[in-house]
Amino acid sequence: MKKYIIIIIAITLVCVGCYREKRGKLTQRGKEIHDSWLMYSQEMIEKTIVPVFQMDAWIGGNDSIRRIIEDNYFPYLRVREEATNEFAFYDGAQKILTVNTNGYALADNGASWLVSINNARTYESDYGQIPMFLAYPSQWRLFISKTGNQQWNISLDTTRSMGSKCDWKLGLPANDTIVYFSQQEFSLAGNGTFKYAGDVYLRYHIDETLQHQGNLYPWNRGVVSMIARFIDPETNEIPIDDIHVKAEYIGDGIKITYRNITETWEFEKRH
Repeated sequence: MKKYIIIIIAITLVCVGCYREKRGKLTQRGKEIHDSWLMYSQEMIEKTIVPVFQMDAWIGGNDSIRRIIEDNYFPYLRVREEATNEFAFYDGAQKILTVNTNGYALADNGASWLVSINNARTYESDYGQIPMFLAYPSQWRLFISKTGNQQWNISLDTTRSMGSKCDWKLGLPANDTIVYFSQQEFSLAGNGTFKYAGDVYLRYHIDETLQHQGNLYPWNRGVVSMIARFIDPETNEIPIDDIHVKAEYIGDGIKITYRNITETWEFEKRH
């Protein structure tokens, strides 16, 4: 059990290394669970979903626009057309992601993109394009489909090799441009499970839609409930501990509820 707590604490230090925190005392363990969820969900958004949406602008642009997008949004990566409707991100000679657009732009009605990777364990880069929890399975697939005006469904499938999955609803303001969504306003709803460190599961549900606005980190509003489950490594069947956590974002801070105790944690960016 202790080794799993150490793993979560280590993840927490990575997640909040750029921020100073006024720590609570009674909800610290719940805060560590939240930070694990936060890191993985932010990696999904920033290192996979955002570049794929930016790739959409690259695909639809001329040569000049493509160079501008590459230089401004992913200067260490390059997009290459592999086949009809199939594009890939490269870091040097290393292929990172493959995207099949099925002939649609992401803004088109009927858009349904498939993002995939093989042999994720072999990928290492200072850029860190592959989220940490996705480095464990040998294969994963991400589906992005338009479901309404400025609305997309995002689902992750690693069940055959890992067990992580998600079913997210991503929304942008009516007049926003897809390529800029990571820097402006967007919303996120849904649920899922992250599996990491072998026998640790983190199941979560977004109870109230998460809202990102401006430069506030990480969310301005929203509520997430999560359960961390530690599986007995000897039997691989019996859960030996469940941790229930509720996180409510309140602008420049977050309320963590753990064992019926609620404390507010404030975040302050370093300048």
